Amino acid sequence: LWQTAPVSMRPAMLPCLGFILRQHSTLLKADPGEGGPLLIFQEALRSEETALRLAGTEATATLLAAFEKIAESQSPDLREGDWGSVVAKASQLPAVSEAVQRLALLQPELLRVLREAGRHASAQGAGDASAASCATAALHAVAALRSLSRLGVLHPASTAPVLLAACLAGSSQQLSAAAG
Repeated sequence: LWQTAPVSMRPAMLPCLGFILRQHSTLLKADPGEGGPLLIFQEALRSEETALRLAGTEATATLLAAFEKIAESQSPDLREGDWGSVVAKASQLPAVSEAVQRLALLQPELLRVLREAGRHASAQGAGDASAASCATAALHAVAALRSLSRLGVLHPASTAPVLLAACLAGSSQQLSAAAG
């Protein structure tokens, strides 16, 4: 369906796919070479089309937040702030664990969204509509990375430099706007 859908329809399909995957996470087990949901998310996050990339980051962040809530709901240790225990218990739930590990494969694409948002912000004006879409996509990417971190599958060594650069790029934009 994804391959035959008009390009203009694809951004609307991603939230639907995310909703389905919340209830049927085993669909993420499909072989990535067969055009499964993971490849659809990768294609959306890599897209040059702003609307598709925005829908992809939002659907990914929403899906990961849902899995995070499942992990939280099944662990009383959260009330005590013991995230290590929450992650350990969530990783024992086979469906959630495998789905989250598959979604963790999207980390490079989420980091790419952050890098591109920084480049776009420095090249475009702050009032530009596509700059706003890129900034929103970056916020969703950060939310997805946060969920990956809380679920214990984030690779911090590759994430920290990109997050630091995004923070500094945002600060330099704010400083130059304030000075200008």
